Amino acid sequence: VACRFPSPSQDNKKVLSMLTRSASARTRVSRSNDNVSSTTRRKRHFNTTSMLGVAFHGKGGSGKGFESNIKELTSEIDTITSWRYPDGTSVLDEGCYAWWEPSEMRSFESDVWVGADKAIDVACEAADGASVLFGFSQGAMLIGCLLAEKRMPESVKACVLVGGAWCRPYSNGLGELVQWRLGPKRKTYQSPKLLHIISAQDRVNPPSSAMMLQAAVGGDIVYHAGGHVVPLDKKDAIAAWIRQNAE
Repeated sequence: VACRFPSPSQDNKKVLSMLTRSASARTRVSRSNDNVSSTTRRKRHFNTTSMLGVAFHGKGGSGKGFESNIKELTSEIDTITSWRYPDGTSVLDEGCYAWWEPSEMRSFESDVWVGADKAIDVACEAADGASVLFGFSQGAMLIGCLLAEKRMPESVKACVLVGGAWCRPYSNGLGELVQWRLGPKRKTYQSPKLLHIISAQDRVNPPSSAMMLQAAVGGDIVYHAGGHVVPLDKKDAIAAWIRQNAE
């Protein structure tokens, strides 16, 4: 995937410069499902401890709809005994939600997300006590916001971000994560394990923007060719990664 960063604002030029220098050399990247050994894929770990997962849908979706859409995937993750599917905080239409108010600009291009602070509060509350967070599109960006705002609950051990993008209104917080992770280690930030699912064919959130988010927060990458979707053909690799990292 060619990584072309969008034009940065003046306030964020130093942060993005650091990202471009550091992303290729210091991020841990897993291409496709190569990082999942055949032994791990075959392994079924039955955990007697109750573990909760929370899934955040994308713009125009709903918790109920997202539950149905990814059931084929979640049924493979036997370590998670229950899932929570909150609705977005912005109502678009009957049964359709978003996590912040729609605008004329795409989220990855906009410097203002009206209602996003409320969404972060709701997401933080929903994620409390959870071991795994799974987000698609705006839902993936919402997880990025939790990381940028240092609002990630301590219980969360692993996050999967599918079709995400750079969170421009929270660039300063993401920039701090870059400095903490890749600069002189002056601070310690306890981040969950992260997996980014990125497609070069994504026409909604450009892969360059998803790569920019990954470079800031770190984590593994699985590439797929399906575009702006949750790639169910990668369900075995995703489920294996979650089983390995959720404890």
